[in-house]
Amino acid sequence: MSKDWDIASIFLIKTLFKVIFLTYNPQRLLIIGNEINMVVIRLSRGGSHKKPFYQVVAADRRSACQGKYLERLGFFNPVARGEAQRLSLNQDRINYWLGVGAKPSERVASLLKEAANPAVVERRKNRIATKSKAGKSSTIEQETAENSSAE
Repeated sequence: MSKDWDIASIFLIKTLFKVIFLTYNPQRLLIIGNEINMVVIRLSRGGSHKKPFYQVVAADRRSACQGKYLERLGFFNPVARGEAQRLSLNQDRINYWLGVGAKPSERVASLLKEAANPAVVERRKNRIATKSKAGKSSTIEQETAENSSAE
């Protein structure tokens, strides 16, 4: 009879321990057990209508996307043009969060790969530059065609 009580009490204590850490301290839970990932690294949207700007944040998995977060890790500006910085990440803090078991979202994982490989950034800059040049030349050609047809 005492063995049954011991097993039941141990199970109850373990369950209460998990509930306390899930509720009050998600970072500590990551260090204790890797099977439950409570922290995610994701994007939190800001900016205005049709001008998105994203913060890269470490947040509790259960919190809202634009809600409370644990730490700001950088930013991502998808509509950056010219000299504006497109991506800025604090690699030390990101490595810390990944080390304690945080999982990045799909988009953040692709941004991390992009930040680690400078050749990808150069290709993106070249592609944007050729698109803008092609767009300007085509509008100039259209304007000259319209002017010649008007005469």
